[in-house]
Amino acid sequence: MAHILKTLNSWFWWENIWMPINCTWADFVDRDGLVFPKPQQLYATIPYAFVLLIIRFFTERYVAIPLAKALGIKNVRRVKPQPNPVLESYFRECSRHPSQSEIQGLAKKCNCTVHLVEKWFRRRRNLEIPTVLRKFQEAFWRFSFYFASSIAGFIFLYDKPWFYDIWQTWVGYPFQTLLPSQYWYYMAEISFYWSLLFTLGIDTKRKASGHAKQKVDKSTVLILDLVQPHEGSISLSLAHLHPSLFWLSGSLSVCDQVSTSTGRPSGAALTWLYFFSSPQDFLAHVVHHFAAIGLMSGSWCGNYLRIGTLVMFVHDTADFWLEAAKMFNYAHWEKTCNMLFFIFSIAFFITRIILFPFWILRATLYQPTFYSTTPVIAYFLFNGQLLILQGLHLYWGYLILKILKRFIFLKDLKDDRSDEEEEDSVTDNEEESTKNGNKNGCGSGKHLLTSSQH
Repeated sequence: MAHILKTLNSWFWWENIWMPINCTWADFVDRDGLVFPKPQQLYATIPYAFVLLIIRFFTERYVAIPLAKALGIKNVRRVKPQPNPVLESYFRECSRHPSQSEIQGLAKKCNCTVHLVEKWFRRRRNLEIPTVLRKFQEAFWRFSFYFASSIAGFIFLYDKPWFYDIWQTWVGYPFQTLLPSQYWYYMAEISFYWSLLFTLGIDTKRKASGHAKQKVDKSTVLILDLVQPHEGSISLSLAHLHPSLFWLSGSLSVCDQVSTSTGRPSGAALTWLYFFSSPQDFLAHVVHHFAAIGLMSGSWCGNYLRIGTLVMFVHDTADFWLEAAKMFNYAHWEKTCNMLFFIFSIAFFITRIILFPFWILRATLYQPTFYSTTPVIAYFLFNGQLLILQGLHLYWGYLILKILKRFIFLKDLKDDRSDEEEEDSVTDNEEESTKNGNKNGCGSGKHLLTSSQH
């Protein structure tokens, strides 16, 4: 095993993968005032990530919460449903939105009223939905980081010649010295994505709109999770603007219609058929964050620092506008949210649709051939990832244009992929009967056979 690992390590760090011909790793030893990036320096991003988590904790608690309250966001207390193994099993294994006939059957099994079963499922679904305050806290943290990194990136880059002349990114390559600003810029960005990986299990998960109706056979498919908004709203609901691209494997639930919470007939909603599964959405974020870390770490090892810092700067300068729009959307400041979204749209198209392909991609695809007659494997690897990234930019731009079109012509920018808490109107008598587990309330259900729970 040790021999295999040693062989893989030697193959992975083979010079022909990472650097131009006639160069070896020995050429990148610090000398004569020249400092070069070293792969082992990336280990520091792990403890830095925990530092960011500490900063995030205090930022969300002592800055985000007071700001949310100032904007009118209340911390809603969730009422937990009474423990009931039968209903809990049905909720997890069958459906979170049972039909009326299914509710009646469950009421008979639990020896309680239909209304109390409906109340139990309503409360149970609400427990799965993060509070608005929690979503505001997370959006504020992302906004804070993207805004700070954008300001820092501009300070780091504004006096550099390659910020104005893209050709300068390759002058002197690969023997370009590592600047302190580049070091901290990379450490902060990579550490941030590590911190997002560490908190995936507790952060707000994206949800797909709709009701689970049935089970389908085991399969694996690539899904683009999209939902068209309803008519009748002029507010921006941007909690989950970006589309979800992810692999699904296993027993999948079919969502056959977009849910509506406004009381309109079902014909008012555009029907989409798509699959969703929360565990796979978790995996999608894992893949995304690892891809971002891999791309930045690879550019660090290959000493593509000048072009790498430009890529990070171009992306961060648009993202904080979106997070700001989300925050004001949670606070129901519709005009402010709409204005911020339009600013985000402009920033997105300038940075992702114009600057990234015609400025950065041109520099990575065309200009290196003037400095290395034989592109190395890393050249094709990183450019391939950047081209895929640009493909996603084009698709996201298409979605943004569709949203803007709906707003301009239909005055509709509501995103129904955002879960909304259901009203929970419960009388004191119902609550008391539920607690006591009498014949009119939902008991614990322990006397029922587990085989009848499905």
